[in-house]
Amino acid sequence: MKKIVDYPQIGKIEVCTRRNCNGIRYVVSEKYVRIYTVPSLLKNIFPIPDDKIKWILENKEKFAKKAEEKFLYNIDTELDTFSFKMKFAVETKLVNQFSAKQQNGILTIFVPPETDFQNAKNQSIIKNILKQFLTKEAKKILPEKVKFFAEKYNFKFSEVKITSARSRWGSCNNKKRIAFSCFLLLLPENLIDMVIIHELCHTEQMNHGTKFYARLRAILPNLDELNKAIKVEEKRVKSYV
Repeated sequence: MKKIVDYPQIGKIEVCTRRNCNGIRYVVSEKYVRIYTVPSLLKNIFPIPDDKIKWILENKEKFAKKAEEKFLYNIDTELDTFSFKMKFAVETKLVNQFSAKQQNGILTIFVPPETDFQNAKNQSIIKNILKQFLTKEAKKILPEKVKFFAEKYNFKFSEVKITSARSRWGSCNNKKRIAFSCFLLLLPENLIDMVIIHELCHTEQMNHGTKFYARLRAILPNLDELNKAIKVEEKRVKSYV
């Protein structure tokens, strides 16, 4: 069972009953405040204790602040990737749909007049368009880069795959298959190369032990500097995807 309660100070709360719930549980997210409990404890939910009200309000404030700071694409946004620049243009012929075209190193996303860039669905459409073009570019660029570094530093690999992973730049399995996120192309070239070499080192050492880092540092003596740089870039890139 689920019901909505408009509670003073807090606002709308979803009250959900679950037979396997342990006591009364409070959950705050970007979209809702929920209270989970078993049917027999429904009568004990209200009034909410003062300490729980304080905790809920503090977490609602954190999510509200995070939402304000969240990056939103807009008509003036221009984004440089490794192989193309993305920008927006208004197309009067479009109604309730977006289109995109890549030409001469520029990806133009055409949007209808009066497009609401605050709309979450529109933001999702933009991100999916960007992902599609990044995937297409990554399939052309990254396997060639892997081949170049493998030949230069005497690595052996079996395959290169492109994914849309948002939580990791790359991976390598024990069959020497290497996978890279298409979003890798949002990084500067020196960091793209670092990730590629990192994964190639895993074709020889599947862990992050002494031998792995000895091989990696032999190729990238400025590894510590590159690791600091990629941590900074991760925060920037995650806002775009």
